[in-house]
Formats: sequence, C-alpha cells, structure tokens
Amino acid sequence: MVHLYCKVTGIKDTSRGGAYHNKKFKEESIRHGFYYPSDKPDPKIGWSYSKITDETKEVIDSLDLIPDVFKIARATFGYLPGMETSDQTAEDEDESEEEGPKRSHIIKWVCPTCENIVRSSKEVNIKCGDCDVTFVKSK
Repeated sequence: MVHLYCKVTGIKDTSRGGAYHNKKFKEESIRHGFYYPSDKPDPKIGWSYSKITDETKEVIDSLDLIPDVFKIARATFGYLPGMETSDQTAEDEDESEEEGPKRSHIIKWVCPTCENIVRSSKEVNIKCGDCDVTFVKSK
C-alpha cells in the first residue's frame, strides 16, 4: 500500500534496487497507519519492518474487501494502468527495466607483470609491491 502510494505520487521511498527503505518510506508508513517497534532502521533494509496499528486493522476489517485482489496488485506493481504516457504500454515498462545493471564507478587496475588486481573508487597512482611496476587501468 505504501509503495503504491509513493509510486503514484513520485516519492522515492527505496534505494539499493528497492531493498533499502528510506526515511520517506517510514514517514509515509506512519501516515498510512503503521508504526515501528524500533527507533533505528535495519542496516540492510532500512525502515522495512513496519507494523500495522490496531486502529488500522479495525478500519481494514470493517471494509468489504476481496483478499485475492491484493495478490493481483502485488504481481503487477511495476505497471500501473493510467500512469503511462500516450505511447507507453506495459510492454514498454518491462523493456525499460531490462536495460541492464547500472554502471559501476569502481576502477579496476592490473599489474602488467604479475596480473595482480586492485580496485579503487578514484583515479590512483599505485605500484605493485611484488614487481615494483605501476598498475594500469583495465578496460
């Protein structure tokens, strides 16, 4: 429910490929009837562990809902009818998700003599301790 609301309203509620739930997700969860038993986020998935309040349970239980509808909504979450542009379809949405992984900013360096490998996040000038040769950037 909260992810759907955030998607429709353009709120970026996760990072790390949808795994880490940020403060915006927490804020919207609380606004929509959830609470957090802990005052600290999980280091790996953030504010994912929300619990539904008793008041929210009562409201949901009072509604005449068909539970199977929620299974369908979860299975089709990536595509929301009515949110596409005039030329975009569900197939277009699927194709855009398959563009490939994000480019890494990590640089791979290789010793030209012994082929030892070093990785860095910045440009570096580093020598191999075994060969006393400067590492070269790998392609």
